[in-house]
Amino acid sequence: MDIEKILRIIQQEFPSKAIDLSESLGLVKETIGDMMNGINDKMSEAFAQ
Repeated sequence: MDIEKILRIIQQEFPSKAIDLSESLGLVKETIGDMMNGINDKMSEAFAQ
């Protein structure tokens, strides 16, 4: 079963949970991006020293 089919089933069978899942994954993506930026900043500081 491919991911597209799984997503369609979730949206059809559990629409409110699909929204919750989408919002949660967006937050995870944003948090990971922030962490990566922080890591890059720390690496740049370490390199500069």
